Amino acid sequence: MHKSKRSLYSLMVYYAVILLIMIVVARGFFTAANFNSIFRSTAITLVAAVGMMLILVTGEIDVSIGAILAMCCVVCGELTLAGIPLLGCVAASMLVGALMGFLNGFIVTFLRLDSIVATLGMLSIYKGLRIIWTNGEWVTGFSKEFLSLGQESFLGINHSIYVAVIVLLAGWFVTTKTTFGRNCYAVGTNPESAKLSGINVRRIKILAFVICGLLVGLAAVMYTSRFGSVQSNTGNGWEMTIISACVVGGTSTAGGEGEVPTVALGAILISALTTLLVFLGIDSLWQEAVQGMIILLSVCTYSIKLPSLRKNKTGGIVQWASKK
Repeated sequence: MHKSKRSLYSLMVYYAVILLIMIVVARGFFTAANFNSIFRSTAITLVAAVGMMLILVTGEIDVSIGAILAMCCVVCGELTLAGIPLLGCVAASMLVGALMGFLNGFIVTFLRLDSIVATLGMLSIYKGLRIIWTNGEWVTGFSKEFLSLGQESFLGINHSIYVAVIVLLAGWFVTTKTTFGRNCYAVGTNPESAKLSGINVRRIKILAFVICGLLVGLAAVMYTSRFGSVQSNTGNGWEMTIISACVVGGTSTAGGEGEVPTVALGAILISALTTLLVFLGIDSLWQEAVQGMIILLSVCTYSIKLPSLRKNKTGGIVQWASKK
């Protein structure tokens, strides 16, 4: 069975389990307010998950995106307090995110460091710089115009959801219809073969990091405008949520595999599960444990080699055989 189909089937099973839990123990969960909360949370997660998917497809990973989010939140927060219009805050946040993504990509590709180790180090650096900048204090007092992106709606749909849909469509187009998208998969599948075929592997990987940083910068504006403040712990553990959405959505951490639509389903699943656990009054520590369990189950599901049907050449008899 193709892994993309297997990931879709696995997601359907997870959705069915959550739905069963809701029906049995949380019937009051089915309210417009809860579903609105799920989709608003998913919008922020999805924007960053599309960028993370690109990095994972190339065979790398960025565990510093939580710190990048926090830094970009501070940037857009300080700018809006200085009277900069919303579009200016969005542009500045995305630029800062792209620069941080470029730095991560440069360190990983040109210094040839393991991406987990390199971005883990950058996470500490970004986090430290943000604490020094804010002195560990919250950033609050934003204008109504700035808050409108995350708190107001159009036709009953929150503005941030429209942004997420646009990013989703753009991500699907880039990964399926452009040379850059095809090159990302080629690099993640076999970087040596990609290099021999004329693909600039370093440039593709750096661009993936830059795009991810760019989208995290956009997600930061959505995040800040939704919650109305930048807290001292903003972004802590957020990378776990984004990676969870990608992995549950069928993106391989080994590179070369991942699709935007299933990542979107993974993001919705993670948000729905988090909201359900909060609704049931389960401690936040258990929420992280459940996310980790889902990642483990997803990886196990995609790694299992399933039997397939194959014709016997001599008698035309159909028999079970394992794919190699």
